Amino acid sequence: MKTGGASPVGVWCMAGGGSHRTGRFGGAVTLASAPQLELPARAAVQAPVVFDGEDRVFVADMAGTVRAYSPEGRVFWEQTLEGGVAAGPAVETAMGRLMVGTLAGWVYALDTSSGAVVW
Repeated sequence: MKTGGASPVGVWCMAGGGSHRTGRFGGAVTLASAPQLELPARAAVQAPVVFDGEDRVFVADMAGTVRAYSPEGRVFWEQTLEGGVAAGPAVETAMGRLMVGTLAGWVYALDTSSGAVVW
């Protein structure tokens, strides 16, 4: 099988261009853009940032803090959970819930409007 580029026939490519992360692009890349907004967190953020249809941005960090922000960066609410959050929370829009799993083994349902723990 030919995969394109310099890969030999019969070799499957993977993220980073191979198991040694040698890449597949030999040119230089210049990034000129800068973040439009920086949202503070209490610890490292490993979980992806998620959004709902009500203009809320949800950020969960490794300290177990979950915050809801406006698009301008204003904090709507903050909730501290037991255990850090490494996986992406899920937004359930019909009932307004943010489902968050923690490294302590707990799964929480938070109200997206207030941050209150529903269960």
